[in-house]
Amino acid sequence: MSTIPWTYEPRPDTRATNVRVGMWLFLASEAMLFASLLSAYVMLRTGAASWPQAGTLLDMRQALINTGLLALATLATVWLTNRMGRAALVTGAALAMGFVVVKLIEYQSKLAAGLHPSTNLLLACWFTLTGIHAFHVAAGAAANLWVAAGGDSVSPQTSERLKALRLYWGLVDLVWVAILIGFYVY
Repeated sequence: MSTIPWTYEPRPDTRATNVRVGMWLFLASEAMLFASLLSAYVMLRTGAASWPQAGTLLDMRQALINTGLLALATLATVWLTNRMGRAALVTGAALAMGFVVVKLIEYQSKLAAGLHPSTNLLLACWFTLTGIHAFHVAAGAAANLWVAAGGDSVSPQTSERLKALRLYWGLVDLVWVAILIGFYVY
């Protein structure tokens, strides 16, 4: 049995590294998870005889605040790491945790108002999708801090990890846009 060598150098035939291939495989599995959850939401919504008005149950202002926090977290991680290095990763992690805190405050206010996942299908889908997404945002914040603690950005190891983080945050943002449109706009 042969072992796959661990290297940060691109393969000559594919120009891909082990880190990038591993991240693409992980992102494919995460995309399937969110695609299945979003398609279940669409099926439930289109198949329901009646559907509650999202504007009466969900807070668009908090969703827009979260959109801004997530966009800034991604901006710091994806675009500013080349200029600011570790500080950009830590800033991105702080902004991502701001997203999670706003989401937890929103959950608390919904639960205090008696709006539980068992209230209706809209809230059940919303709590599920946004909760799993918030978990992924928190995991991204932890990954930012892990990479920031790992060393300088010029080492091949840290450089590959930064590329993987950029891919991850792209998926996290794409999923949030789908949630935003599906629950707050559509």
